[in-house]
Amino acid sequence: MDINDIIDSHEDIKKLNGIMQIWQEKGANELLPMVFKYRVGIMEDYVNTTAYSSKSEMLRVKDNISGITPRQYLRWRALNQTYMDHRGIEKVELYRGVMGETAEKIIRDIVDNNRQDFLIADNSVGEYTDNINIAKKYCKLVIKVTVSVEDIIVHKDLMPAENKTQRKYLCKGINRKVKDVNLWWKYRYNFDKHTKKFNQSIEDYNE
Repeated sequence: MDINDIIDSHEDIKKLNGIMQIWQEKGANELLPMVFKYRVGIMEDYVNTTAYSSKSEMLRVKDNISGITPRQYLRWRALNQTYMDHRGIEKVELYRGVMGETAEKIIRDIVDNNRQDFLIADNSVGEYTDNINIAKKYCKLVIKVTVSVEDIIVHKDLMPAENKTQRKYLCKGINRKVKDVNLWWKYRYNFDKHTKKFNQSIEDYNE
């Protein structure tokens, strides 16, 4: 049976697929995707907490937690795990863009302090891709990680059809140790210790 036939044949799974559609089209900060992330934090072990833009957003998400029941989440999770087991997937090499102060701190530690590894902390659900060029497109820094199948919540093939261009995976938001050999950066940064700012020149990614 085709995977889309399986999704359409079960109301719980169809509902979660609809939430993935919202995530894909409107972003992870819409209400139901946020509820999904909150549900992940409740149901999964060792995941980091969800980040909220405000206390009112947090309360709104918690007030709507019934929008995804434990049964619905577990059936969606089971479908993803069964799909990956059927395809013989044990782990996947994935990439994620890092922006802002986190990216600058990592680059500074590599260039100025010769640091060798880093701890990257995702929120309850982390977005990754299996295509490095997609991760490179908008971010200063890209990390590469190997994610085991039990930490993949949604495989790219079970995201909506529009996901084919982004090749997005949703993974457990945990702390991941990343070595410097798994890092690329879009700019060469020179950190000015007096102004505490980066003097940057655009270059190709360092690979």
